[in-house]
Amino acid sequence: MQVLRDNLSAANVFFTMGSLRIEGESPMFVAELNTRPQSCYGKPDGAISIKIGGGFPPYRYEWSNGSTAPSLYGLQPGKYKVTVYDGAACPLTTDSIQVPGPPELVLHSHNIHQIRCPGFNDGAISFKVSGGAPPYRYEWSNGAITPWIGQLSEGIYGVTVSDLHGCQKEETFTIEARQDIFLNYSIKPATGPFTNDGEVILRDLIGSPGPQTYEWNSGLKSTQLTRATVGSYEVNIRDAEGCAYKFSFEIPSSSLPEKLSALLEKDLFQEEEFAPVKIESPEDQTLHFKVYDDRSRLISQQVIEVAGGTTVQYFQTPTSPGSYLIQILPRGGNICSLRFRVK
Repeated sequence: MQVLRDNLSAANVFFTMGSLRIEGESPMFVAELNTRPQSCYGKPDGAISIKIGGGFPPYRYEWSNGSTAPSLYGLQPGKYKVTVYDGAACPLTTDSIQVPGPPELVLHSHNIHQIRCPGFNDGAISFKVSGGAPPYRYEWSNGAITPWIGQLSEGIYGVTVSDLHGCQKEETFTIEARQDIFLNYSIKPATGPFTNDGEVILRDLIGSPGPQTYEWNSGLKSTQLTRATVGSYEVNIRDAEGCAYKFSFEIPSSSLPEKLSALLEKDLFQEEEFAPVKIESPEDQTLHFKVYDDRSRLISQQVIEVAGGTTVQYFQTPTSPGSYLIQILPRGGNICSLRFRVK
């Protein structure tokens, strides 16, 4: 028998009895493959473990994500490959190994019912859930455990949704209070303590959807209360959404002012705040109401009607901090100027 060395040189082997067995290398193979899926969407806890047989150990691993370990941990869902080299540098490349993951837990179809009227607690929140593994469990910041909550007042409400495997999704919702209501009105005083020539004129209700209905405590249904004597009066206003508001007025007995004047209750406001200006006028007249910034640029203007007496007119402050000037201009006579700041 002639045996060839690696360099192909011959070596003679002689034997007289017994047997000769020549063993070759067995190919490498995947003896065991295990995968662990991602437990929750976004959580890197998938894993792959592999065992190799055959070839000449030890083995060297080269994974598609750059790892050289025999097992992978902390994986996101996806496909992974590995090439294994044995001691003779023979390679074995696996097919793609899939690490599965659950679908994302999603809150959708949000329905937020805001508070209908000031002082009410009729807000409500509902939504739908998909993904993850049903059934779902709900835990609200106010203690509720249902996907829908109602009878809510103003505030922020958080919910944690958990699926069958404990995967969670958190979200917050805001229930806003109905914005304050502001009434522009004029009061004309009675000329004497026993005369009935006083008036209250309701001009517009800011922040309330129209049309509105009006009813005075005398039963009169109008925006104007005329032929009134000195005293206190109340009006109930109901808007298009059924919200009711009550305002009180006092008709004095006094003479009209000699000239136009105006007053701000304060001179420092927040951005976009509704602020009242109290205007005293010697007669019924039309006024130009203008707001300027500190560079004398016109910011806003409107034309308003005032009655002889007291008029309360609301305006919205500018959106930027700074110093501002209000000018109230009649058709003739003195101009009223007021300064204020927005912080």
